[in-house]
This record gives sequence, structure tokens and C-alpha cells, in this order.
Amino acid sequence: KESEEFMRSFNSMLDEQMDDPEFATVFEAEIERLNAAVAVSRAREEARLTQEQLAERSGVSRVTINRIERGKLNPSMKTLSRLARAMGKQVRVSIS
Repeated sequence: KESEEFMRSFNSMLDEQMDDPEFATVFEAEIERLNAAVAVSRAREEARLTQEQLAERSGVSRVTINRIERGKLNPSMKTLSRLARAMGKQVRVSIS
């Protein structure tokens, strides 16, 4: 029950913050970066590749892959496509 109350309180605070266009822009960019990080990491693990192997196959440096997976770098569509192809996958974009 405490966790439910916390989430309601958090969501209420977030809703208020999202009314600020500057905050909303920064927040949404952060969510995009984290979504890319999780997607690349999961796809790499599903392909049973190390970061080094993915780097060799894709031509994207291991350091860059590491930064993407840690959410430190927001990859371009070109980079995501290179990584996806190297894993036998494709990038899909969703607008909702």
C-alpha cells in the first residue's frame, strides 16, 4: 500500500512538472535515451554477442556501444540501424 501511495504522489508531481515545457523536453529526451539503452542492450544479449563482437560486426566502436547501453549517449538512427543490422535485426520507430 505504501508503494501505491508513493507512485500516486510521484505521478502527481511528474504531471505538474510536465506542464513546464522545458522540463518536458528534457524529460522526454532522457526517456528516449534510456529506451535506446535498454533496447540495444537487450537485443545484443538476445543475439548472444559481446560488446566487442557487436563492435566488430557493426563498425561502431565498443566504447560507443558501451555509452549507448549505459544511457550516456543518445544514438542516431544511422548508428541504431548499423547495430541492428549487425544483430540481424531492424529498427522500428513508433509514434504514439
